Amino acid sequence: MKLNTKTLSIIAAMVLVLAAFVWLLTSRGPLAPVGVQSGAVVRVDLRPSVFGIGTVEARLAYAVGPTQSGRVLRVLVDQGDTVKVGTLLAEMDPVDLDKRS
Repeated sequence: MKLNTKTLSIIAAMVLVLAAFVWLLTSRGPLAPVGVQSGAVVRVDLRPSVFGIGTVEARLAYAVGPTQSGRVLRVLVDQGDTVKVGTLLAEMDPVDLDKRS
C-alpha cells in the first residue's frame, strides 16, 4: 500500500492535533497535577454553629395599644426584647392626659 503525500500530511496533522490535545489535558486541564498543602494535625475544641439565610418569625404576636390616645413621651423597650406581664413598655405625656380629665 502506497501512501501519497496528501494522505500522509493529513495523518501527520491529525497526530499533531491529538498530541496537542493530550498535552493540553495533562498540563492545564482536568488531568493536570494539583497543588497540595499539608499541615500538622492538632487537637482543638470545636464550637458547633449554624449559619443560614431566612426569615425569623415570632410564634405569638399581640397587638398592644393605650387605652387613651395621646403623645408618647418615651419608649422603654426595644423591638425583640423579652417582656413579662406588667412590664412598662412606654410612658404617655402627662400634659395630654391631664387636659382630657
